[in-house]
Amino acid sequence: MANATNRAKKKANKKIDIPWRPQPRQLTFLRACGLAHPFEGGGPKPPVARFIGYGGAAGGG
Repeated sequence: MANATNRAKKKANKKIDIPWRPQPRQLTFLRACGLAHPFEGGGPKPPVARFIGYGGAAGGG
């Protein structure tokens, strides 16, 4: 059991880095939410709307 616990701890400490660049519509959504800062620099900004809905790939949007 101790070996399994040690292996789990080692895996938990590994950083997973997934490079991702938003598509243009995703970046527009992130800007509307005030959350485009990882891609444009600076920090989070206030959202531009009181309610922000996103339909995603299910046919909304």
